Amino acid sequence: MSKNFENKISYIDTIDLIGFFRPIIFNLYRIAFVVLIFIILWVIYISNATRIYEAQSLIQVSNNKNNNLESIIGKNEAIDLNEYIAIYKARSNLMEVVNRLKLDVLINNKKTPKVDGIDIEIFDAKFFDKSNSFSLNIKKVSDGYNVIDNEGNLIIENAKLGVLSSSKSSDGIEFNLKINSLELDNYMITVVRKGRAVEELHSSIQVERFIPKSRLTFGQGGSLLKVSLKNSDIEYAKTIIDTTNDVFFQKSIEQNSAEASKSIEFIDNRLEDLKNIIQKDQERLNRLKKLSSTYDVDLDAEVIYDQLKSLEEGIKNILLKEAEYSRLYNKSNPLYINIIEQKEVLIGRRNEINKKISNLPEVQQDYINSLRDIEVSEEIYAELLNKKIEFSISAASTLGNIRIIDKAHFVQRV
Repeated sequence: MSKNFENKISYIDTIDLIGFFRPIIFNLYRIAFVVLIFIILWVIYISNATRIYEAQSLIQVSNNKNNNLESIIGKNEAIDLNEYIAIYKARSNLMEVVNRLKLDVLINNKKTPKVDGIDIEIFDAKFFDKSNSFSLNIKKVSDGYNVIDNEGNLIIENAKLGVLSSSKSSDGIEFNLKINSLELDNYMITVVRKGRAVEELHSSIQVERFIPKSRLTFGQGGSLLKVSLKNSDIEYAKTIIDTTNDVFFQKSIEQNSAEASKSIEFIDNRLEDLKNIIQKDQERLNRLKKLSSTYDVDLDAEVIYDQLKSLEEGIKNILLKEAEYSRLYNKSNPLYINIIEQKEVLIGRRNEINKKISNLPEVQQDYINSLRDIEVSEEIYAELLNKKIEFSISAASTLGNIRIIDKAHFVQRV
């Protein structure tokens, strides 16, 4: 029994590994041939496949807290980047890009903002059917050029360069055409509905929140936007992004200027109201002086008012120190206790003066109240004048709350 078991182990130890791998070795050239075929096919695909490139740009959005009407009424909100993304891709902005770069016009089937050898402008194209585009064939002639529609009909003959021509194609599409320069003898022009061009641009351009990897950000904070576009022509992609960025930037300036103008209008109305209030308070003060000619009411009242004003200023400063010390020391600290005692002393003195004022004749009480009203109105008036200067500068400024950090640049081949 033991001997048979040992023979089995000896048989296992002497398995012929060479015999096991011999079929693989004999077919190795077949395996290599298959791998080579796949490599050749991969190289052919890479060589003939359309190369797609990605361009990117970086934009910073800031919150102009001091340059809008909300700063006057004390309302400031955090930056909502989702709102700015929607504004960036708004139809009006993209329509401006389409018009600037003539993205609704394809020349020789090339969707590019500029084609060498021709400068063409097409205005007021009116599509009366459900088609999204129409084609024109531009043929250069000795005196200018001819225009042939997609059915071979001559619709414009001997048009002059630089002169606006109007026409109607055989399928009922009306348009105005002006060609400023023409080098080649023949061009194929395709005109796309502007709405369709806007939709294509909206789907191709991507805008998203950008958070640097080196910074840990919680929630939805941040102020950076990343703009990207993928296309087989990297220069085309960069031109589209830079132009859209410029439209976004210019609209921001226009919006800030409009908000500043609105704020100036609001301030002007408020200043006019304050002028009337101050004038009425001054008239009231003068009447009080005339009513009390037996004693110097204005002198006595002004002395008391100056004392009250000084105490109010002191209490305000003490409260600021108390807030600062509460962060630095505990309530048992002598410095903190001293501040509290000073505040209580000043508040006590203020209460005494207010009690003294309440015991004064009615004429003197009215006089003190009038002094207080005039001073408050004059302080608000001065503050609004300063704000008006700030908004006037903002309205005339060419700076918005948008900053282009990086212009469009090549990132990678997709």
